[in-house]
Amino acid sequence: MSPVPARPMVPGGRADRRVFLAGVVALATIGTGTGIGLPAHAQSQEPGPERPPVSAAAANMAWSFNIRIDHHDDAVPLRAHGDDDEVLRRLDPRPGRNSAWIDDELRLQLDRGPWSYGALARSRLDIRVDADTLALIRHVDRDEPLPAGGLDWRVDARAGGFAGRGLWMGWRTGELSACDCGGWVELQGLQLTRWIDRRWTGHAARDADDGRYALSLQGWRRDDRQIEPFLPTPAGQGQAWLLAGGFRWAMAPGSRLSGSLHDLGGLRWRGIVEETSTVSTDTDLQQPDGHITLAPLMQGRVRRRPSFARAPAWAQLRLDSRLAPNAIASVSTRWGTASQGWWQIAWRQALWAGLDLQASAHSPAWPVRRWGLEFQAGPQAAGGRVGLPSSTGATGVGGAAACSGWSIGVMADRLSSQRRSAAFTLGWRSCG
Repeated sequence: MSPVPARPMVPGGRADRRVFLAGVVALATIGTGTGIGLPAHAQSQEPGPERPPVSAAAANMAWSFNIRIDHHDDAVPLRAHGDDDEVLRRLDPRPGRNSAWIDDELRLQLDRGPWSYGALARSRLDIRVDADTLALIRHVDRDEPLPAGGLDWRVDARAGGFAGRGLWMGWRTGELSACDCGGWVELQGLQLTRWIDRRWTGHAARDADDGRYALSLQGWRRDDRQIEPFLPTPAGQGQAWLLAGGFRWAMAPGSRLSGSLHDLGGLRWRGIVEETSTVSTDTDLQQPDGHITLAPLMQGRVRRRPSFARAPAWAQLRLDSRLAPNAIASVSTRWGTASQGWWQIAWRQALWAGLDLQASAHSPAWPVRRWGLEFQAGPQAAGGRVGLPSSTGATGVGGAAACSGWSIGVMADRLSSQRRSAAFTLGWRSCG
């Protein structure tokens, strides 16, 4: 454990204020800037080996290939990611807690009876920043006018994610007639190419009389790309073993309850570095002549961490209901992600053969946040009836998956360059 020498900072100076500002802004651009990538939740998409019922020919063996790209940011248009100055210029958060996320995956799958095997590459990132933190960033960067009573902010900004590639295997039950239910389980073994966790918490204020800032902030960071000259270089790659599982239960004709747990397991990266830092304007300093004075400081400490840590698990509960032969409504909630504790409602409407319209919204702001289209082509894409999704979010027209075919889906909150939420899915399936 080795301390980083403290150095004075002048909270009243614009250039030095960016020391803190840059650290928090990095949370908003961490996905693009660190190579993990940023998500709008693929609200109807969820990893897992379970699929809708298929024909007898498909039950023996089938190949499938799926791509999911899912990016979202409450506070900044997606096109600004990767450019800190552009992020600051276009920062326009919504009231309350703001979230950003990435959930990207490429998956190759072979199904043989109840077993599934394959390869995958994925990246996941979750960012949560409260309204006070974003208000502080905007105030400092834009030199906003100081009200007569001064300003006070509670700082809380968190980001965490990983990226990797590897192999997976899964098993699913058939339909159990006794309860009209089923389940699935999946194990992933990944070679990690990226692992990062960052956090800023504390308090900041600005005095109305002299305009000076009072800071009491604590930062924490774990990053595989952080290299310290007095510590061994972290290993080039890490490892992860992740478990997922879920259930489905047909509560009534046309209604299905499903739940799932994901990324339960551990991440390992030999030699990864952890950094803790403190920014305070009320720190005792002892001068060479023995006098004690108060002065602003930034102080940090870095150390090697144990190579193993718990993975950021998350869970979901979802209810789907057929309201009409060609329409499905759903409500769901998640824990352990950037949208933790939010409720989401979604609607899926069949327009004509193989083409569905989708829309979704989530609390605490209820206007529609995403809409889009999904097109399916295959032997069974001839009817206009929407199938209930499985717990993985997959749907089959007519209530069953086509033995062979492909699908493509696009969703966004708007079509302009100001969009803050976008998702793309592409799938292909062929039965042997």
